Amino acid sequence: MVVAILLSLWTSIMSLYNVTDEFSLTDFLWEKNKPRIVEFIKSHSKGLSSIDIKNIVRGIEINYKHRGIPCARQLSLIYIESGFGPHRISEKGAIGLCQIMPGTGRAMLGEVYSKQYLKQPLINVITCGKYLDYINSNKDKTQLRILAEYNAGNEYKFGLPYAWRVLDYEKYIIKKYKIMI
Repeated sequence: MVVAILLSLWTSIMSLYNVTDEFSLTDFLWEKNKPRIVEFIKSHSKGLSSIDIKNIVRGIEINYKHRGIPCARQLSLIYIESGFGPHRISEKGAIGLCQIMPGTGRAMLGEVYSKQYLKQPLINVITCGKYLDYINSNKDKTQLRILAEYNAGNEYKFGLPYAWRVLDYEKYIIKKYKIMI
């Protein structure tokens, strides 16, 4: 009974927006939120080319659709890690938008790994998604623990303040920019 009601509601929503059956809920939500994602990136970055912005958005889309990583969380992580600086290198050697460590990049990208690749927005964001997915492979971890491990590896307790910042900023993004995916 509940399934029938939900299906009926979904059909009504889809017809309201003239969406075809081939268009999934994920695609529908992405299309409704994409302009707000672009707006956030433009308002929080300096000097990014339109191609860089498109590549960041594409990476976020891939991570959202294929790995289920919330878009607001990805935007929060990128902003806190690098301030949307694709060529940033930390004093510890982390590279790009998501500040991927070279060893992590090598583990996630395998034979195609190159430090130069990690400076490419699309590759950096997708590598970040792949690494978050890898950390979460246990499936028993909280979002806080996943983000803490992303920041501090096995010494995740040192990454807890970072994880709280990411999650708090994610709430701000959801509230201010209405990015609901």
